[in-house]
Amino acid sequence: MRGHVDGQQAMFVAFNVEEKVPLDHPLRATKTRCDALLKTMNRDFNAAYRHTGRVGIPPESLINALLLRALFAIPSERRLCEACDFNILYQWFIDWPIEKPMWTPEASSMNRQRFEMHNLVSKFFQRVVSEGIADGLIGDDRFAVDGTLIRSRAGHKWFQPLKHEQNDNDDNDHGNDLALKPKS
Repeated sequence: MRGHVDGQQAMFVAFNVEEKVPLDHPLRATKTRCDALLKTMNRDFNAAYRHTGRVGIPPESLINALLLRALFAIPSERRLCEACDFNILYQWFIDWPIEKPMWTPEASSMNRQRFEMHNLVSKFFQRVVSEGIADGLIGDDRFAVDGTLIRSRAGHKWFQPLKHEQNDNDDNDHGNDLALKPKS
């Protein structure tokens, strides 16, 4: 028998986010490594935050969000917050409760200033790299770049016809050749 679309959504849904992430997903291994590494930075985090005042966003969540931004080429903090707000996988990775609203891009930028002042992000990534080298995951023999992340000026507006000197006896028509060069 044919099923029908129910226009009425359930008001409350209970599920385990851990069960939604496949066991073989690559972010599982990344999360395990990052969580262990972030635990070693507890003293650094305590030095960067006051012991009084309003409770802030956990620095571990913010750093994991920055890692997601790098891994998935998310172009801005605004887009990162939007992606984390609707993507259960991202919320699981940054240990953000699904029932809580996502932090704002302004909160990210304020915390980024704190991270820069206390050198937290660079300490994290230095430890990630050194741990990767120690575990044999990173070597110095190869280097790859994702070409989609490299900006190029290969848009349609950048193409111009090539100018060839025309000879009277030239049988070839080069008038439709295009070259990539910036317009002046």
